[in-house]
Amino acid sequence: MHGETAEAMDADGVRLLEADGKGRKLAKCLNDADPAVRRAAAEALGRLRAGAAIVGLTERLALDDDPLVRAAAADALGQIGGAAVRLHAGPRLSRSAYDDPDPSVRTSAADALVRIRR
Repeated sequence: MHGETAEAMDADGVRLLEADGKGRKLAKCLNDADPAVRRAAAEALGRLRAGAAIVGLTERLALDDDPLVRAAAADALGQIGGAAVRLHAGPRLSRSAYDDPDPSVRTSAADALVRIRR
């Protein structure tokens, strides 16, 4: 695993990074070519409550072609929560909750909005 780049990573490698608490390396995986890796990275970052990944997760929510990745990014933002997510990702979560073409993304974004407003 040492020395691997995000491009050489697979979903199992992402899980190993999560187990080691490697939030910064996980955040780089959000830009991987493989949507399964991007989704696994978003899920792991949410479980780690990695505040440093808020910008990257918001970008995935806004720009990713894969609805599973967008939904995972929304879920992760909801798990991270806090004022920083409300400030930086709240508007994007609101847009996604109403306008995303995929119903699973709309649901995940709406759920995340509820969590971050607590």
